[in-house]
Amino acid sequence: MPARWVLFLIYSVLLVYYFVTIKNKMRYFKNVNKWRQYILVCIDEMHDKHYWADVIFCPDPVKSSLFSLEPYTQLYIGLEWAFLRSPFLNGNSWQGHDSLQNIVLSLGGADPCHLMNRLLDVLVQFPISINVVTGNQVVIDSRFFQNSSINIHIGISASELVYLYQNSDAAFLSASTMCLEAFAIGIPVASGYYVNNQIALYEYLCQINAIYPLGDLKQNDFEAKIISLFAGGGKLNPYVIKYSDCKSEIMNIFSSLL
Repeated sequence: MPARWVLFLIYSVLLVYYFVTIKNKMRYFKNVNKWRQYILVCIDEMHDKHYWADVIFCPDPVKSSLFSLEPYTQLYIGLEWAFLRSPFLNGNSWQGHDSLQNIVLSLGGADPCHLMNRLLDVLVQFPISINVVTGNQVVIDSRFFQNSSINIHIGISASELVYLYQNSDAAFLSASTMCLEAFAIGIPVASGYYVNNQIALYEYLCQINAIYPLGDLKQNDFEAKIISLFAGGGKLNPYVIKYSDCKSEIMNIFSSLL
């Protein structure tokens, strides 16, 4: 085949590729424009992707510079932007005591590191009433069910948890959304972490003095920290976030998008 025909064939293939590419790009932007007729809101702390959303609510303490966004995207970062369950949005209603007489203990709905029994072994040394809030997957030693100072609540509702927070003196929690729910009620919190995705929140809560720090719950030093707390009189300072006010701000943001 003559060289000029080879060049013509290559040119033809490139020309077809160019027009196909342009056509695909036009179809893409047409779909984007059609998609932009809708409002997209994301509630996410992940920053390993590009966001096309109109609004992003990130309740985790991360830097805004970590997010890849469109120019029109509104980004709201901070604990106050957490979307809590409805019963926690009625404002600070804690009615506890300055000293520790009744506490709530919870690690969430699961206990992959088998920490609940270790925590209870430490806490039962003190003259307090303990309300354990847990899920069906958490294995609690039978001897704790027979202890009159321990009440075990399995799979309770948000309203029931609010009642416990309102009428307890402190909450011993893992560094998770449960802490934010406790801040909404105003109950003082002692907290630690046991998985990697809890470390950033834990460190931030320590930085703003929102919790009594228990550290890594997989390590044995949390026992000494609990003993030290009770030896010092057991007084904890509450940290309050008025999520009822935050709810109004979030509603205003949604209204502005309409």
